[in-house]
Amino acid sequence: MASPFELKLNDFARKAGDRANAAVREAMLEFSARVKVRTPVDTGRLRGAWNFEATTVDASNIGIAIAAAAAFGSDAAPGLPETVIGTKIYLTNPMPYARRIEFGFHGTDSLGRYYNNAPVGMVGLTVLEFRGILDESVRSARG
Repeated sequence: MASPFELKLNDFARKAGDRANAAVREAMLEFSARVKVRTPVDTGRLRGAWNFEATTVDASNIGIAIAAAAAFGSDAAPGLPETVIGTKIYLTNPMPYARRIEFGFHGTDSLGRYYNNAPVGMVGLTVLEFRGILDESVRSARG
């Protein structure tokens, strides 16, 4: 059964047609931009490794995966089809340390080094903002 959020999004998509895809594209671009801005930079590899994948995620390529109910295609986000309303989209990062940056790490690693790193929450914080991001994009698409 679809959630109230999914029902509203589907109703908007049915009524708005191409404007719905544009709104979702704008929302996902903003979502990914906020995640990237929140990603700490040392060498830039972690920030530059964010990617979108539609429908399924290669399990060997998951640092962090966040599913959204709809998404977009864009040169700024390789790997996405042009129109994918209703498709699950995953924002992934293949860097092996992405999970530790997102959620923090306390303890000893496999090499015996001790860490006491607080979580950054670059994805988690942005997920909390997603409803507002999407609402703003929908308002913009409605004109």
